Amino acid sequence: MSSERKHGDAVALVLGGSRGIGGAIVERLAAEGAKVAFTYSSSPDRAEALAARIVREGGAAIALKADSGDAAEVEAAVDQTLAEFGRLDVLVVNAGILQRATIDRFALEDFDRMVAVNVRGVFAALHYAAPHLPRGGRIITIGSNTAVRVGFPGRASMP
Repeated sequence: MSSERKHGDAVALVLGGSRGIGGAIVERLAAEGAKVAFTYSSSPDRAEALAARIVREGGAAIALKADSGDAAEVEAAVDQTLAEFGRLDVLVVNAGILQRATIDRFALEDFDRMVAVNVRGVFAALHYAAPHLPRGGRIITIGSNTAVRVGFPGRASMP
């Protein structure tokens, strides 16, 4: 957001925004007047209910199905946000997954999936959104302390 733009004029895209921390971020941005696009990978009913509630309360929100582990779907979410709202001022990358098992039982496919969402997906979001952000735009990435603190068996495989 440029210093001339008020929070209420912002357009935000929240990846992983249908529930939990992401849902709270979507609600807060909308409450402050931002137009909000947000992604979900499952539970379309929950995502659509959140968007509908924001619209009922006078805000602007759209729920977009996008798997953050798929760069093409991340790019499509950026494009859909631009098509719906005309610009992008704030990107929040909140999507993340955690799969647990001891290292000898952790499937390589599960590890690849976590890397796709938690690492590659973040890069893809930045890559596709950054060219559209204005001077003073905002990028917020949300990570987990489990990336540096492994407190019990089954977490050794986390990227």
